[in-house]
Amino acid sequence: MLAEYPGRVIRFANRRVSITFTGDSQMRIFIQLWIVALAVFSTHVLAEGKISPLFASDDVMSMTLAAPFAQMVKQRKKDEEYDTARLTYTDEQGDTVTLPVTVSLRGNSRLDYGTCAFPPLKLQFDKKDRKGTYFEHTKKIKLVTQCRPRLNSSRDDLLSEYQAYRMLNTLTDQSYRVRLLEVTYVDQKKGKSKQNFAFLIEPTKHLAKRVGLKKLEVSSIPPSQLLGQEMNLVSLYQLLVGNTDWSASRGGSEECCHNGKLFSSAPEAAALYVPYDLDMTGFVEPSYAIPSEKMNLASVRDRRYRGYCQNNEYIAENISGFNERRDEIVQLVSTDIGLSNRQVKNNLKYINSFYRLINDEDRLTKHVERFCLGRKANQAELVASVAAQR
Repeated sequence: MLAEYPGRVIRFANRRVSITFTGDSQMRIFIQLWIVALAVFSTHVLAEGKISPLFASDDVMSMTLAAPFAQMVKQRKKDEEYDTARLTYTDEQGDTVTLPVTVSLRGNSRLDYGTCAFPPLKLQFDKKDRKGTYFEHTKKIKLVTQCRPRLNSSRDDLLSEYQAYRMLNTLTDQSYRVRLLEVTYVDQKKGKSKQNFAFLIEPTKHLAKRVGLKKLEVSSIPPSQLLGQEMNLVSLYQLLVGNTDWSASRGGSEECCHNGKLFSSAPEAAALYVPYDLDMTGFVEPSYAIPSEKMNLASVRDRRYRGYCQNNEYIAENISGFNERRDEIVQLVSTDIGLSNRQVKNNLKYINSFYRLINDEDRLTKHVERFCLGRKANQAELVASVAAQR
């Protein structure tokens, strides 16, 4: 007599498939085929929790990018695509890999010539060209460039922003990964070349897959729908790097949220806010950054807490996490990646001033109570939360 198996609903390639087995042989055959299918399919799709090979290493990656840069920079047309570009790098086996790539300018303030002589770029790859390369799972990706290629101070800005992303990686895996590059830019028409630092930012789809969530596309979101402890950690991180140019609930004329993306398991589920665009911070302090007039700040390096009062209960636990990772953060900022000695000292000074603030109970309590957003927390509750870390 044949054994009978109830229907099973499985997921393959993001599709739900219902299968009913009527015998042992069918079950065995299915399992064998399923194992083979998984082995093949896994080579084409990033698994949940897995970091793309491109972002699995912190080593500086060298590459050459050839495009009509002089024409692009002169015209400064956002998102206009130039499909004659070529990207070349050396892989782990020592082989030279050259990929056709479509390049376009991107950015808002950095697209303006008064801000950046060389704006950030977007790279796009055809599926057939990227197979078997570092970009196999990457259709498009953001490249952050050195704003003023001839200025050492601009190099410091670029590397400091890279470190800002890495500090958040140190505090939580729910953050955009970055990869530092040494790029040789070759103008395809003039033949001239120049070399500068740059870094790649993990694509949003990769981040969503890695953390097991989906990108949430809304124009705004109530703070009550944001994950409380995670939102509080990000708010403290923004205080660490001195960032006031962000919002976790609104995007203005843009998709929510300003200088950040939302992720959730479903539209009505609790959402995770992940920040990006960290150049306009006190930690980086680029020449084009200006302090917020609305907040009445005298300097870009002035800090202002902008977390939600409703999440103050998580401050104690999150501060403990910051303190546990202090040595790692200091080591990260101290590592020689090409920053000037002066910039390294300034960055360390800024980080240490944050730690003095969060470990001064009275000062931190007054600052958070005064500036946290939304419903004002009960003073006694806030004091108890901050004191709990002692």
